[in-house]
Amino acid sequence: MKLVSAPAGLRLALATLFLCVPMAAVEVVIAVSAPWWRLPWVSMAAAAVAAFCAWLVVLGLAMRTHRWTVPVVSGFTVIWFASTALYAFSTRNSGLSFFSALILMFAAASAFWIRRELDRSFLDPELRWYQGLPRPIGGLSCVLFAGDKQHPCRVSRLDSEGAFIYSDLKGDAGITEFLGEPKKVQLRFGFRGCDFQCSGFPIALLAQGFGAGFQFRDLSPDHRKDLGDFIELLRGEGYVQ
Repeated sequence: MKLVSAPAGLRLALATLFLCVPMAAVEVVIAVSAPWWRLPWVSMAAAAVAAFCAWLVVLGLAMRTHRWTVPVVSGFTVIWFASTALYAFSTRNSGLSFFSALILMFAAASAFWIRRELDRSFLDPELRWYQGLPRPIGGLSCVLFAGDKQHPCRVSRLDSEGAFIYSDLKGDAGITEFLGEPKKVQLRFGFRGCDFQCSGFPIALLAQGFGAGFQFRDLSPDHRKDLGDFIELLRGEGYVQ
């Protein structure tokens, strides 16, 4: 799956993770106990470049909403923390010991944040590798339209933040026709005689083009209340958690 537009929460999480680059340089200074007027610039640059390369790997995975994003962050965290902690123990560097604990807390918080962002309804259709299509919410229909164009869809996820919709036929890439200009499209949801319509901004697109995630933005208070009532109706039927 690829991102059509990176949501603000995911961008902020990845930008925060970028702090690992200066942290790697600071770690070198603490490890060698260097004074500020004689800093090991070459070693600091090498550590920063290594951290930057690791960040680029995570960035590339996150931009494709890959399920390996969080495990890769966790793997880098274990390697970084273990190597720092072992070096601190062998050199009896108390400052580096505290810094290794800071690394662990920072990376763990970043991994949790990124996982939370990638689990958003408009980013995760809950489509497993052995499934041909996402599992639909029973009885819930959706019509995607912009201007004179309309496209009936099914819904795999829906909450107050957005929805993930897809075509019944895996080879049907008709949803991609709605991802150009204008960026905002209309979605009309229907469930047992109750309808709800709102604007959605395309966020993610399945690789085959038969499904996409849409984020709800700029809803008025009354419109958001109507959305909440519609979701409560689904929740009462056991279709939405």
